[in-house]
Amino acid sequence: MLGVLHACRWGARRVLRAHSGGIMLTEERFVVEANHDGWRLDRFLTERIRRATRSHVQRMIAGGARFGDGRPARPGSRVRAGDEVFLTRRDLGASRRPAQEPRVVAEDGELVVLEKPGGWLVHRNAHELSNTIEAWLSETWPGERVEPVHRLDRDTSGLLLCARGVEGVRRWRGAMSGDGVRKEYLALVEDPEASWRPGEGRTIDVPLGFDASSAVRLRMGVGDLACATEVEVIERRGPRALLGCVLRGGRQHQIRAHLYLAGTPVVGDKLYGMGDAFFLSWLEAPGDPSLEVQLALRHHALHAHRLTLEDGRTWCCGPPDAWCDRA
Repeated sequence: MLGVLHACRWGARRVLRAHSGGIMLTEERFVVEANHDGWRLDRFLTERIRRATRSHVQRMIAGGARFGDGRPARPGSRVRAGDEVFLTRRDLGASRRPAQEPRVVAEDGELVVLEKPGGWLVHRNAHELSNTIEAWLSETWPGERVEPVHRLDRDTSGLLLCARGVEGVRRWRGAMSGDGVRKEYLALVEDPEASWRPGEGRTIDVPLGFDASSAVRLRMGVGDLACATEVEVIERRGPRALLGCVLRGGRQHQIRAHLYLAGTPVVGDKLYGMGDAFFLSWLEAPGDPSLEVQLALRHHALHAHRLTLEDGRTWCCGPPDAWCDRA
């Protein structure tokens, strides 16, 4: 039997908890825009839900989906512009809210700049809905469309650019995908061989692609996707080096993968630093003390510390205090 745990404004979002087993369920509202008019319902939801396969979406529809006008919802139902679709699904991350909340660094016209703590997922996906930056923005600005226009990995901290309104989101996503915004990162890396020396600069331009040899589907390795990471050595900290990095290309895990391929993984990186087996164990039991004790940092030492727009507007923020405690 399901009972209401609490309600909060996230479109028409409702959060429920099953009394048996503490399963969290979320009812999420989707509005069909003109470019999806006439699509099958399962195709539409697959487009809207990150990292969800069509077969997974079909199972979710069968488990609890409805149209706002009362029509029955089936995988092959046709959606029309303006339709409201309500989908009930499990929220596996609902009980794991990070301790530190995001911070608003600036509101500048149609832009909102956040400082994202490590541990926050930016976008909702097939399994995690409520403890994401997207959900936090909806709760913070109810009734207004404020969305991230790029992504940071869950454990990466730092500046995240968000935009207001349909046109603002579209325009700034386009800017972030090109060279219109300069993104600068700080990375603390394991470097016992002192391959990074203060004052040195280097560009890592190994093309990247999914690592077919890895047991982790999203791990990146050498591939055929062109990209480059400009690296400058800021200082050494014993067997580690503090690096400044600038992205050119913006591939998935680009800085982390490039620094791993250079032989100096980011401190605390559960995937590239600790390996596939550790990473998969962490996914099964996040925060397990027997795993956490093996990490130099709970969240890896990669921080988006400066954003600069073409018109000169700049925002910056320093890395987490934990870097100093463990450096």
